[in-house]
Amino acid sequence: AVSIIEVPATITGIQSVVDELNDVIIQSGEEFSLLAQVDSLLGSASIETINFTASALYETALKLTAQITERHHHQVLPNYLNPGLDAFVQASQQLDLRFINTLDQPVQLKLMREGLNLKVEFFAAATDENATVRVNRDGEVLPRIITRYSNELPIGGKQLIQEGEPGLRVTVYRTNTVTGQEQFVSRDYYPPTNRIVLESSRQPVEATGGVDGSGNGSPTNENPSGDESNTENQGGNDSAP
Repeated sequence: AVSIIEVPATITGIQSVVDELNDVIIQSGEEFSLLAQVDSLLGSASIETINFTASALYETALKLTAQITERHHHQVLPNYLNPGLDAFVQASQQLDLRFINTLDQPVQLKLMREGLNLKVEFFAAATDENATVRVNRDGEVLPRIITRYSNELPIGGKQLIQEGEPGLRVTVYRTNTVTGQEQFVSRDYYPPTNRIVLESSRQPVEATGGVDGSGNGSPTNENPSGDESNTENQGGNDSAP
């Protein structure tokens, strides 16, 4: 079982993680824990680097037909990872990647850099048992439009605070290459990033007539309270799909 994944420029210090995991032996029936294996690196390696490696391991473990006992996906998926094949770990929240070697023999974990790529392989002496992985995109989830208000903007003024990005629902299956049996793996939901727009809460000033009908009375106060308004509009387009 092999996976080759391009290492993005934002991933730094990956060689120390590669060195820590390379040549690890997982016995038949043994459960592998990523956090336990890289415990000495948790204070130095970035969480992004560890999660990139976790995702590469997870995708390869699926191809190995390993039994996945714990896996968490990103809430905000980095654009360099494939939906449904990512893995998120975090020691402070006890979120781990764990899987059991279900083969009747040990497997050796091999990690190496090949140019701009990371190659992850589970090496077994002799086995034809692997799996093909299929990711089904069940549909996109449109972002909501959230409108906030401020009297610091001029009348009619608008400002884009955050651009929206659609979310995604995916279902993952894998098929054993020996038995031909397809197995459900996971159903993952990546929530959308809502579009946030700031609009002015100021209203045009309307002149009002005085008590003598001359029209020279005092104008209305645009913001009598003097308070700034920064509320979130939950109506209209702000409902979930």
